[in-house]
Amino acid sequence: MLRVSASLVSISFVVLSIASWRSISVYDEGIILTGAQRVLDGAIIHRDFYANYGPGQFYLLALFFKFIDQSVVVERFLDILIKSLIICMIYSVSLCYTSRILAASISIASLFWIASMGAPNYPIWTCLLLILCLIKLVIPVLEGEDGNARLVVAGCVVGIIALFRYDVGLMVFVAILPAIVLQKFACAGPLSSRLWRAFASLSLLLAGFCSICGPLAFAYLAWGSVADFVQQFYQIPATFYVRTRSLPFPTFESRIVLNRELIVYLPPLAVFLGVFSVVSFRKRRTGANLIESGADLAAPERNCGATDLIRGWDWKMVLLTGLTLFLFFKGVVRVSSLHMVLALVPSFVILGAIVFRMTVDTEFSRKLRTMRVCLVPALVLTSATSLLAAGHTFVASKIAILEFRDTRISIDSSLNVNSSGFGGACASGNREIRSRCFYLPDGASDAIRFIRQNTKPSDRIFVGTIRHDKIVVNDVAFYFLADRVPGTKWYHYDPGVQTSLDVQSRMVDDLNRAEVRYVVLSRLFDQQVEPNDSSKSSGVFLLDQYIEKHYERVQDFGFYSVLVKRGAVPLGGLTR
Repeated sequence: MLRVSASLVSISFVVLSIASWRSISVYDEGIILTGAQRVLDGAIIHRDFYANYGPGQFYLLALFFKFIDQSVVVERFLDILIKSLIICMIYSVSLCYTSRILAASISIASLFWIASMGAPNYPIWTCLLLILCLIKLVIPVLEGEDGNARLVVAGCVVGIIALFRYDVGLMVFVAILPAIVLQKFACAGPLSSRLWRAFASLSLLLAGFCSICGPLAFAYLAWGSVADFVQQFYQIPATFYVRTRSLPFPTFESRIVLNRELIVYLPPLAVFLGVFSVVSFRKRRTGANLIESGADLAAPERNCGATDLIRGWDWKMVLLTGLTLFLFFKGVVRVSSLHMVLALVPSFVILGAIVFRMTVDTEFSRKLRTMRVCLVPALVLTSATSLLAAGHTFVASKIAILEFRDTRISIDSSLNVNSSGFGGACASGNREIRSRCFYLPDGASDAIRFIRQNTKPSDRIFVGTIRHDKIVVNDVAFYFLADRVPGTKWYHYDPGVQTSLDVQSRMVDDLNRAEVRYVVLSRLFDQQVEPNDSSKSSGVFLLDQYIEKHYERVQDFGFYSVLVKRGAVPLGGLTR
């Protein structure tokens, strides 16, 4: 198994490396890059910078930055490593539900999906890896083992998930409770004994969870971050998130039937199939039932799925179904395969488990007409969209290979010292170019170079959009790539937040307090419109009026305009 795992990680790492996007996602990826830089600078999450994620991904990447290098290359290495481990864990978990062939199929399909989604270092990936580890950890408990220590560790894993995404941690905790607690309650014995076992299981999970989240809560209290945490985790999302970030579910009209995003409909279908399978097979979970029906359980040492099928089938399916159901709601606002991936992977395993069970218990499976009727469209949907994801991955890989082949890397590094593509920046070894080997939007490299030439490392800058009464996203990566500290804690934009009067007032105060000399305004997302309230003006122009009054335009670079504070003395290198 160790050899197989190592091979899976290696193959996945190669595939994901080739298919990895060569352009920097200046918003989503920028949030993590700049947040990790802020952590390295000693800033405290929530108190010193706005974030709607937990601290986990920022601190994990900051650790890699500290011991390797502060560059996008290192950040992408961490991203690909996490995703490769995910593929390995998908195979390991699937083996406890299905045959090796089906487990390999699930892993391959997942690899194509993950490669096609991109989203480097999105905290969801680390959460998915930890969720898979959690499933693997609690399966022996659901199969009847004592496992008190496992339950404590499981609680700790859920707590660590919450460090990366608070909402996902809470969802996972609620999702795994029915399988674990009810399994203990369903064991034979007096009612009082069963109640005690259920209560003890819940207590052990809570103990592990609190051992991780308790110190975090104490740290927030000691740092004075509690009020900021409540505002950024609960108050702001509850007020703005749904109406300013929601996206509709894809429809089946015209060419949309070929859209791979239709996979978002799989989780609810998988939940129905999971529940139906538990109800249908609950009387056929013993080895005697399977043997009597002529099931083929040969060579169990080569197929742990056949052996595990006999023990704990009901509760293992309840675990997967519960996770799929609760994590499905994670993606119902920003409807996409990426935001639904936490529910998609358990859905794949559910389908594989049901297919395997029906092939093992063939005599009984013939009676399950309803399940077969629902299983066929689920498999067709999964297969068709997975092929589209595979096609997207192959196209991205081909483009990346051609770009690398066609790039002429100069031996003389001085010729290409400012390049941000595959050429000079990769070959030159110039460690000041944080974006080396990756492409930036038009004008970004020149604007970054201008800021670095005209500011000191200790100077704060502000990167905004052309208008702040209506926004979708902004260029957050600019701060990291320019190696300059944001002039406000609200540098990461969310519609409804930075468009509000309260936050714009705080941003103006921050800019005054930090004595920000340079402002960079980006037109990169001017034409981006979403079918939600982010497309509507808030009627708040305080920040725009402040910038217009106190700053004057110096130079334009592609999508970027650089402004300097009126009356400011140039540091040097200023060109008009």
